[in-house]
Amino acid sequence: MPLLPGHYDHLFWGRWVRQACFDEFAIQHAMIAVGALHRSITAKFDKDALAVTHYRPFSIQQYNKAIQYLTADESHRLAPEFVLTSCIIFIMYENLCGRNSQATKHYNNGLAILKSWKPTTISEINVKEEYIIPTYTRRYSNSALPIVPVAFGSLEVARKCLQLVLDFIYGSISADILAGRKNAARATASSAIGILHEWHTKFVELDISAELERQRATILLRLQFQTATILLGSMLVDDESDYDNALAAFETIVDLCEQLAATESILLGTDTAKIEGFVYGFDLSILPPLIIAALKCRDPLVRRRAIALLEAGNRHEGVSNGKTVARIAQKTMEIEEHGLDDVSSCMDIPSSHRLRLVALSYDPGQPSGKEG
Repeated sequence: MPLLPGHYDHLFWGRWVRQACFDEFAIQHAMIAVGALHRSITAKFDKDALAVTHYRPFSIQQYNKAIQYLTADESHRLAPEFVLTSCIIFIMYENLCGRNSQATKHYNNGLAILKSWKPTTISEINVKEEYIIPTYTRRYSNSALPIVPVAFGSLEVARKCLQLVLDFIYGSISADILAGRKNAARATASSAIGILHEWHTKFVELDISAELERQRATILLRLQFQTATILLGSMLVDDESDYDNALAAFETIVDLCEQLAATESILLGTDTAKIEGFVYGFDLSILPPLIIAALKCRDPLVRRRAIALLEAGNRHEGVSNGKTVARIAQKTMEIEEHGLDDVSSCMDIPSSHRLRLVALSYDPGQPSGKEG
């Protein structure tokens, strides 16, 4: 599964999990279970019934073995870092099964363990800070806005710097909003946009190798930057029409997502745009930027390109499903363009026709809130 890591490429999945598979049977069997389950799903789309009947039961068998090792007696109890790693792999397994409520339970259990874990050695501290925390929360421990260096020595340094900046920005804005300090949140958003552009100026100076995985990581970071800029800018607007000023950024997002899909096709050795295909990533990559473009960009060409990319193939990222969010975006567009004779630009959709999010409710289980 070469698309599994997302922009946290070889820190957790490529380095830590590979080492942990040799140290603990629970993690080894959990990863085999995920691999077998993923193979059974791709076989289903390839209409390979024999492979489905073979790999699906095997994945369940391996999943049960992983749980058995994880719940062994006290003398064989796993260290916290291995329990947390197992929880993450279980989350991935349940996501692939479509049991998002079970995945949420694993996440909450892991988060509780993470909060109570007090490492006692330098090695444990490094594992927690560099591998576990970013994978669980997408955050590093930071209480102050980091300084953007004069130059980035590597792609990894640039990535971590961006994440540190975003952690502080989103953390500060969330605290201000919860405390009712709307003006303070807007002031933070305004200054944060400048900091992000400072990061981007240094980032584009990096000499990135032509190796495909590095190119993919570069595109993901550019997407993260563009998406963050739009999200922060949205805090400074009072009218949905103000999003029209971000048309260039929306176009860039769609262009980057098309480039990423093409790069992933080569990495997978297949065509990710084919409806028979199946692409899964534990981390979020192109779905959030595309759904923002599809919902907030009212340019008919850019918007339809974004929806087409969401609809293409069978892309799953975490609990998100491309086809599901494509239907949401399609319906939103139809409502906003309903009754309008000719929509050829953003300006053809008046503010009175534009939908705006006023409340958000998420149920990770069935529509009824109960498991079916």
